[in-house]
Amino acid sequence: MAQSPPPSRVAAPQAQQTLARLDGVLPMRPGPLLDLLACDGKDPRQITKIIERDPTLTARVLGVVNSAGNRRLNEITAVGRAVLQLGAGPVHAIGLAMGLQSLSENLGLDKEQVTAVWNASVRKAEAAQLAALAIDPERKASAYTLGLIADLGLPMLMTLDPAFYRDRLALRPATQNWSDAERAHFGLDHAEAGAHVLQQWGVSDETSDRVRHHHQLSEPRDDAALTLALFVAGLLPHDDGEIDPTDLDRLMAVHGRVLTHAYATPDAFLGHVYAESQRRLGRDPSRDGGPALSPQPFLDAVAANTVHLVSQLCAMKQKHSRHKEDLSTLRFEAFTDPLTKVLNRRGFFSLAEQRLTKTADTAGVCCMLLDLNDFKPVNDRHGHDAGDLLLRGIAKLLRRAVSRSDLIGRLGGDEFAVLITDIDEHDARVAASRLRDTCLDKRVRVSPDQTVPIRFSLGAVYHAAGLGPASLDQLLAAADELMYQRKRGGQPGLIFSSYVGSDGSTILPGQS
Repeated sequence: MAQSPPPSRVAAPQAQQTLARLDGVLPMRPGPLLDLLACDGKDPRQITKIIERDPTLTARVLGVVNSAGNRRLNEITAVGRAVLQLGAGPVHAIGLAMGLQSLSENLGLDKEQVTAVWNASVRKAEAAQLAALAIDPERKASAYTLGLIADLGLPMLMTLDPAFYRDRLALRPATQNWSDAERAHFGLDHAEAGAHVLQQWGVSDETSDRVRHHHQLSEPRDDAALTLALFVAGLLPHDDGEIDPTDLDRLMAVHGRVLTHAYATPDAFLGHVYAESQRRLGRDPSRDGGPALSPQPFLDAVAANTVHLVSQLCAMKQKHSRHKEDLSTLRFEAFTDPLTKVLNRRGFFSLAEQRLTKTADTAGVCCMLLDLNDFKPVNDRHGHDAGDLLLRGIAKLLRRAVSRSDLIGRLGGDEFAVLITDIDEHDARVAASRLRDTCLDKRVRVSPDQTVPIRFSLGAVYHAAGLGPASLDQLLAAADELMYQRKRGGQPGLIFSSYVGSDGSTILPGQS
C-alpha cells in the first residue's frame, strides 16, 4: 500500500507552482470552521458560541436539526437549545459539515461539484467514526473530524482547474487511481494540497500530517486506531461515484483484520456508513413524515448500540455470513462485465426482468440502448487496448448520467442498455437527454498523446403505466429500432419514443 512521496517533499517545480496558485485562492481564515476544528466538541457553551458567531452557519445547522429532528417536538430556533436537545458532539459534527460546505461554495465551484465533494466528505467522516467505534471507541470524535477534513484539498484543486475534475478525471485509464491522476496533472494530490492548506491556517502539524497520509498505511503511527480509521475513510469514493475496485480490495483486507467482529461483510459496513450519513444531515425518506422520527440519528449512542448488536449477530451467525459472502461474490462475478464493471448481459436481463415483474403495469418504464459508432476503426487504428479504454470511458459516463438504482448493462461488444423503472414520461425524456448530453462531444485518452472521440447512437423508449405489461424483449427491440434510425441518420444523438404497443411496435417519434 506504500505510495510515492508527496511532491512537496521532493520540491517538484510543478507541485511548487500548484501550491503558489493555491495560496492565491486560499481564504485567509475559513470563518468558524477553523474554530470548530480547534475545539474537542465536548463543551456545550463553546460549541454554541462558535456557531452563533456566524449567522449563515447558525441558519444551516438549525435547518439540518429541524429537517431531521422529531416532528413531535417544536421547531428548534436557537443553537443552545439544539445543543441541549442533541448534545454538544452531534451539533459540533453538524457544524463542521456545514462549515466545510460553505467553504466549498465560497470557492466559486458549481453546485454539482460542491454537492458531490460535500456528500463524499460526510460519508468519509461517518466511515472514520464507525471504524473507530469498532477499533477504539475513544477515538471516534477525532476520527469523525479527520475524516471530514481529509479531502479538504479537493475543492481547492477543483478551483484551479474545474474542467479536469468535471470531464477528464472520469475518463482516466483504469490503471490510474484518483490521486495518481492528480499528481500527473498538478504535481501533487488533494491530500498534499489539504495538508498545505491546514499548515497555512496554523492547524497543528499532527493534523496536517494525518491529512497528508490518509491514503497510506505504510508509516508507523503512535495512534494506530486513528490511522486505521482514517485510512478506511480514504477508501471511499471522492465524489458520488462508485468505490474503486482496488480500494474495495483494500477495504476487504482491512475488514478481515479489524471489522469482522462488528460487520459481517464490507457491504454491511458500507451500507451502515451511507445510512448514517443520510440520517445525520438530511431527511430519512423511508420515515419522513411519520410519527417515529426522532433526534436519535444524531446521537453517537445509536452508532455504538448498532455496532454492539451487529457484533452479537455476527458471533451467532459467523459461519452463515461467510457462506453468504461467498455466494454474493460469485453472484457479483457472474453478473458483472469484468472490463467495464457494469452488468453483463446475463446480469442485466436477470435484474431487469425482476424489476419489470415487480412494477408490472403500475409504473412507467424507460429503456435505452446505446451503440458506439465507428468502434471497429478505433480497434484497427489504435489497437484493442484503445478500444477497451473507450468502452471503460463510456461505461463511466453512463454511471455518471443515471442514478445508482438504475440498471446499466453491456449487452455485448459496444452495445449498452439502461433500464429505469417507476418513472413518468417527462422524467424519462429528461433522463435520456441527460445521458445524451453527458456522452456528447466527449473524448477518451487512449495514449499519452492521443484521444479519440466518443460517437454513439442512442434509442430511448418510454412505456407508460396502464398500457398493458411490456416484456424486456419488446422494450429492447423498440429501443434497438430507434437506435438504428439514429445511426442511419449519420449523426450521433438520441431518438426518443413515448409509446410501445403490446406487439412491440412504436409510434414514429421525433428526433431529439
